[in-house]
Amino acid sequence: MYLEEQGIKHQFIYPRMPKINAFIERFNRTIQEEFILRNDEIYYDHKAFAKELTKYLYWYNYQRPHASLKYMSPMNFIQSKSPKSA
Repeated sequence: MYLEEQGIKHQFIYPRMPKINAFIERFNRTIQEEFILRNDEIYYDHKAFAKELTKYLYWYNYQRPHASLKYMSPMNFIQSKSPKSA
């Protein structure tokens, strides 16, 4: 209902189908392997989990080198491709 109210088209895709949505499935796998499986001690503490996940996502986007981006972080890659304003 929320998507409909916001005028956002929702398209159903099957879960765990990398051929349909490879980028999201790879991101989900990375989060699972690099964060969730390594932080099982805080899994049921929602506040601690959210805090640590936020820190991980910051690291993932601003510091973690990504092979697909020539070992740059996503933000460094975006900044290097963005035109410089005058």
